[in-house]
This record gives sequence, C-alpha cells and structure tokens, in this order.
Amino acid sequence: MRLDVVPENPAESVAHALGLLPSSVVKVVWSLAMGRALLAAVELGVFHALRDGPLSSHDLAAKLECDEAGVRTLCSALNAFRLLKRRDDVFTLAREAERYLTDKHGSDMSEALRFGAVLDEKLKDLAHTVRTGEKARFHENLREGEWQSYLGGLGAMASMVASEVVRKLPAKDPRALLDVGGGHGAFAAAMCTRHDALRARILDLPEGVRVGERLLAAHPARARLEFIAGDLRTTPWGEGHDVVFLFNILHNLEEPDAARAVRLAFETLASGGTLAILEGQHAGGRGNLSFQEGFGELLFHVLSASTTWPEQTLRTWLTDAGFGRVTKKKLLTLPGSVLLLARKV
Repeated sequence: MRLDVVPENPAESVAHALGLLPSSVVKVVWSLAMGRALLAAVELGVFHALRDGPLSSHDLAAKLECDEAGVRTLCSALNAFRLLKRRDDVFTLAREAERYLTDKHGSDMSEALRFGAVLDEKLKDLAHTVRTGEKARFHENLREGEWQSYLGGLGAMASMVASEVVRKLPAKDPRALLDVGGGHGAFAAAMCTRHDALRARILDLPEGVRVGERLLAAHPARARLEFIAGDLRTTPWGEGHDVVFLFNILHNLEEPDAARAVRLAFETLASGGTLAILEGQHAGGRGNLSFQEGFGELLFHVLSASTTWPEQTLRTWLTDAGFGRVTKKKLLTLPGSVLLLARKV
C-alpha cells in the first residue's frame, strides 16, 4: 500500500494524468493537515463522543467542553476526510472511524495515531541526521509517556493481525514460547489464547515491560505471561523453548546484532522448535523500491542505525545459524510484510 493523490472528478483525472498537478507537494501538505486534524480529534475525544449516535456541533461542543465554531470546523474537515458523515450541522461516525477510532468493536487504533505523533517528533531533525550521520537511537531516548504511545500503538496494530499470525504457525501443542522484544504482548497473548497449555516469556527493555504489564493486566491469559526486563543483546534467553518470536525487532538492530539474534534463537529452541520472524517485506535487488521498502530503509536507518533487512539476508542468517528449510507465509491482514518460519532439526 502507498499514500497517493486520488482525483475526484474528470478534470482532476486529466490534470493528474498529464502531470499538471504537483502531487508530491499536495501529498505533503494534505497529509500533514490530515494527521494533525486526526490527532486533535483523538485528543479531544471527538470519535468516542460520537460512539453512541449523531450529535450536532452545538451538542458535541458542549459534551467535549470545547468552542462550538472550532468543533464545527474540525468535524467538517473530518467529514472531508470521510471519517465523519454530515447532514446539515449533525455529525455521525463513518464506518471506518466507528471501527478503528472507538472501542465499539474492540479494535480501537487511537493509540496507534498517538504513536504516529511520537514518530513525527523523532523525525523532525531528519535533514540534520542525513547531513551529519547522527542517529536518533530511538529506544534510548523515549520518555515515559512516549513509551506508552509507542507500545500501545504497536500493540493495537499487532492485535489486528495476531490471530492470523498464530494460525499460520506449524507448532502443535507448544508449551514454551519466548517473544523477544515483544513488550506490548499482543502476539504472545494470542498464542496463549490459542494454546491452553502454553506459557510465554516476553523479553523487552525495562520501560517496555512496565507498559506491557499495564496493557495485559486484565488479559485472561495473564497468569501464563511472564515479562523479563532486560536487553536482548546481553540478557540470557534460556533454553528449551518450542517457539521463538522475532517480530518487528530485527530492523531495530544493527547487522551484527541482528544476525546474532537469529543464532541465539536457534540455541534457545528445543529440538524441533520453530523460529518465526515477522518483518516488513523487502525484496532486495537494484530496481525501484516499493513505498514500504523505501520508507522502512529511511525510518530504521534514522531511528535505530539499521534497516528493513531484505528477505534474502534473513534467509542467509537462518541458514548460517543452522536452521533447515525456511517457509514463507503471506498475511492478508498485514500486506507488505513477510512471515518466515524455520525449524530447528
């Protein structure tokens, strides 16, 4: 998937096809405005206020304790973004907003938007980073509130795909799972929900563990989830695990540490155990990159002095670590990603 400028009438379509529109400029200006409007709406509670039915801008402003004209214009923008429906001066949640920006269907992604604001803050000095080569060291510089938005956002996104991911794992009746860098706990919790006898250990930085424990405090499988505060590069991983997750973590490690993490996964697995790697898709090669490939290279270079590792690189690390045949799975709920499964024989 990628962001784009989409014409809404024949004249715009012709202008777009002829290259008469500065599409890149439009995307930047509109995406910034849309992002700020969404964040403001989440912060003010607009979507949750409309959760139970339509409200006029007057009633909505009173409910939110906000200026009526400000609420009306913000909702007009959200209507233009197709997140609210409008009839006269009455606003109703559009289907997408009801599903993903309220808790009505158990899939509230509001925290993921707050995570986007954290990323925006960390990328403000991008030009300086490119000019000097200095890196942000994302995880070392997150403040307490930013950790909540970071892992809360990742957890919200992970919860949307976790059930599909765990269904694709070949492990039968696993008893011990190690989730490396999985502080939000969504994937480990989904595994415990699917396998009644499973106990999961989640290794993450101390700040991540504190947030993860809060996020999963009321989860039905909480008693079978053990959080371990440490650094995956120095904290022992233990042994005898049936499954190891390296989910969205290798792109935060520089190459020697990423390759070593794959070797450590092999060592900590019991014979016949499975390593699962979930990463953004990167085909490698010398041709044009997809939106996600190019953005991933830039994002993780700046934040973690790393990159989105090409699939062939991941496969090489797996072979070098001692794994046999590697299986690739596609995810309907997470396009642009790659799920690699490797068994210790």
